[in-house]
Amino acid sequence: MATNFTGRSLGKGNIGFDGGAIVYGSVVPSLKFAFGATQKLDVGLQLDSLSAGIFGKYSFINGIERGFSLAGFAAAGACIGGYYFYTGPVISVKSGMFEPYLAARINLVHFGQAFDYDDEWIDLGGYSYFQFTLGNIFWIGKRLGLAIEATAFSGNFYSVDMDNLMVYGGLKIKF
Repeated sequence: MATNFTGRSLGKGNIGFDGGAIVYGSVVPSLKFAFGATQKLDVGLQLDSLSAGIFGKYSFINGIERGFSLAGFAAAGACIGGYYFYTGPVISVKSGMFEPYLAARINLVHFGQAFDYDDEWIDLGGYSYFQFTLGNIFWIGKRLGLAIEATAFSGNFYSVDMDNLMVYGGLKIKF
C-alpha cells in the first residue's frame, strides 16, 4: 500500500533498499528492494504483510543528482486470497537534503475467495481504487534518507469508502 517512489531512478547498476511501516488502522511492515537496470529504469521486489510482488519504474525526466524528475511505475503481485496490479505517475524535486514527491496510482485488486481480515469480511471479486500520495525524503547522507508519506484513497475497496489517511515512515538506503 505504500508508494515510496520518487521520479528519480537509482542509475545503472545501483541498488536501493527501503524499509518502513504503514499505519492504517494497524501497523504493517513494508520492504522494497530495487535495482537500477539502466540509467532510467529501476526494477525490483516489494513485500508487506498483505502482499508480495514485482515493480518497474521508468524515469522520463531524470534529475538523478538534483532537480525535477518524472516517472511512470507499475507493479503486479499476489495478495491475501488473490492478486493485484497498480500503475501511475510520480513527480519529485531533489534540492539539497529534501526530495518532495507526489504520486497518483490506480489499483486493481482481485480476491479469488472470501475471507475474514482484521474482523472485517472481505468478499471475493475485483476492486479498483485511486491512491494519491504526498511524501518527502530527508536525505541525511548521499545514500541514506528518511522517508515519510501520507496517502489518501478514493473509490471503493472492501465495499467500504476509503477516505481515511494512511501514513508511511521508513528508511531509504542506496548502494
